[in-house]
This record gives sequence, C-alpha cells and structure tokens, in this order.
Amino acid sequence: MTQKPSKPPAKQEGGNVKNVNAIDAAGFLLEYLQKTKAIIMSPDEFFADLPQAEDLKFPIAYFMAGSLICSILMMVTGQAFFNNAIVQFILSIGMVFLAAYAAQKLGEFLDGNGTFDECFKVCAFSSCTLLIRWLPMQPWTTMIWLAFTAWLYFVGFKRVHNLDDMRGAAVALIAAMLSTIIVPA
Repeated sequence: MTQKPSKPPAKQEGGNVKNVNAIDAAGFLLEYLQKTKAIIMSPDEFFADLPQAEDLKFPIAYFMAGSLICSILMMVTGQAFFNNAIVQFILSIGMVFLAAYAAQKLGEFLDGNGTFDECFKVCAFSSCTLLIRWLPMQPWTTMIWLAFTAWLYFVGFKRVHNLDDMRGAAVALIAAMLSTIIVPA
C-alpha cells in the first residue's frame, strides 16, 4: 500500500490558509537588513548574543542571499560573466562550510569550546562583507573587504570558542584565508 506524499502544514489566519513552509520574502529581507546592521554596527555585541538554539536555516539563507546579491552585482557591473558569477556563487557555498569546519577544528585544537554550528554562524553572518565585495576591485576596496571579513571572524571566533586574542586571531586568519582567498574574483 503506497502512501500519498504529505502536504506541508497549513495555518489559518483571518480566514486565509497560509503555508507555514512558504518563504516570507519581506520578513526575510527585514531580518537580513536588521542582522546586517547589527553585525556592522556592533560585531562584538552581535556575536556575544549569537543564538545557541537557533538552527542553521536562517544563517544558510543569510549567506546565500549575500552571495547571490554579490554575484548579480558583479555581473551587472561587468566584473564577471554569467558563468563566472555562477561558479563563484557555488564555490562560495563550499568555502563557507570549509572555513567553518576548519575554524571549529582549529579552535578545538587550541582548547576552544565552539561547535561547528556556532562556527558556521560566524562565517555565514560575517558574509555581510559580500555587500561590498562587488565594488570594482581596486586595491583599497579589496583591502577593506579582506580586513573587515578578518575582523568579523576574529570577533566571532574569539567569542564562540572563548579564546584569548592570539588564539582567536589564528582561527580567524585560517578561516578568512579559506573563505575569501580561495573564492575566485
């Protein structure tokens, strides 16, 4: 006896049936902008309050949205052709997971206590720097992008691993190299 695939759960709101699995684009955009502002304005406070219980759905969506925006803007400004932008988008997804894994293992080696989920959240939310990555890559814009990414990693990994400055810098440097230098321009 075969079973029919189940439909996503629905929720009744004011006479309308709403699919609870549907993406609320306006709500996502608002939360994306709020998180980006919080990260840029006060990264230490943001990473100190990084939700422990939150799953990885929003951090993954946050990272992918920033990476997609960056890829599209690089195509629009003529810095990348369509196929190059697609390759960069795909590589960036792999690199954020690789950077989070390396940061978790290196932090663990340096007596840190951060989990992979926490390290992934640091990498994903630090991707807010992709919003300036698409700017024409002059030496000064590249340096700002790299320095700000490394700073966010430093602040985040130091917090999630509970490390001193030197050890936090080591974890941040390795993760920043994996997530920013390997991804092609």
